[in-house]
Amino acid sequence: MRIRYILALVAFMAGVAASAQGRIDRVIDDLEKKSDVETTYTERRTAKSHKLYRITMIVYFNKDEYYKRLAKAFEDERDKSISAVKTRDQRTYKFIDDKGTSTYTLTSNSVIKSWRGVEDSSDDDSSTDVNWNFDPVGRTLVSCSSDGGVETAIYRKVAAVQLRVNEAVRRATVEALRYSSMADRM
Repeated sequence: MRIRYILALVAFMAGVAASAQGRIDRVIDDLEKKSDVETTYTERRTAKSHKLYRITMIVYFNKDEYYKRLAKAFEDERDKSISAVKTRDQRTYKFIDDKGTSTYTLTSNSVIKSWRGVEDSSDDDSSTDVNWNFDPVGRTLVSCSSDGGVETAIYRKVAAVQLRVNEAVRRATVEALRYSSMADRM
């Protein structure tokens, strides 16, 4: 019994060591199971063998606790990344291993994971280097651009967020004009 436990532990540790971003993936996997988290997942497979070669996942959350767990995992893995960009509102880290390239982007209310396998022979690098634009005030995703690497479901979510942002901007503009006209009358 004890030998099985040790062998299972060794196998687990070997799997974790093989993935530079293992801590980030474990937190994402855990968050996906939460009832208050929404996940959008897309994948691409080869036509003949149906082998997976590209994955994009967005995990939306509202709890600050989830952000803190992810931020810690990002920091724990930063020294293993090939590229790390960190601002006050966003972190984007890129990892490469023998299976492919993974890019992770963390904001205050979402984490985006893009993976592209080494077998991916398409020439559209945009599929992993997607441009994600976030509203600096509300820190919400407002637009996404890619040459085909992100599927329709993600675009629908971006469009819905963009509509909410546009409506908020419209209301703020009306309110500002109202205050401006009141100030002119004084």
